[in-house]
Amino acid sequence: MDILSSEFSQSNCSKTVSLLFSEWYGSIRHRVKESTSANYLMKANKHILPEFGERIITSINQNDIYSFIESRQKQGLSNRYISDILVLLKSVFKYAVKTYHIFNVLDGILLPKKKTVEIQLLEKNQQKKI
Repeated sequence: MDILSSEFSQSNCSKTVSLLFSEWYGSIRHRVKESTSANYLMKANKHILPEFGERIITSINQNDIYSFIESRQKQGLSNRYISDILVLLKSVFKYAVKTYHIFNVLDGILLPKKKTVEIQLLEKNQQKKI
């Protein structure tokens, strides 16, 4: 088998994101804290699965991911929270890469920049008042 046909056969995965999330979650839920597990489920059920759940994982492209980011920004979600959702989605895709040898569409995706809050120190007289 030559390299090209080998690469082509590797991307032949017809599983949905929903099914892959379930497989991935089943493989990690016993290794994380209960609160982390609940956080993963909440983000998946609220954001990832409604958007991508019924899609075949290999049908998702980078434009889909950037559209997802943009739609969540328009909904008013913070860039930090959107990045957290994408990190979770990346974990599911990494599982699919390892298990089903698919191309990881999330490789090279630029996460939204997180806003840094500048902390202002109180002046001496303000400190004394407190």
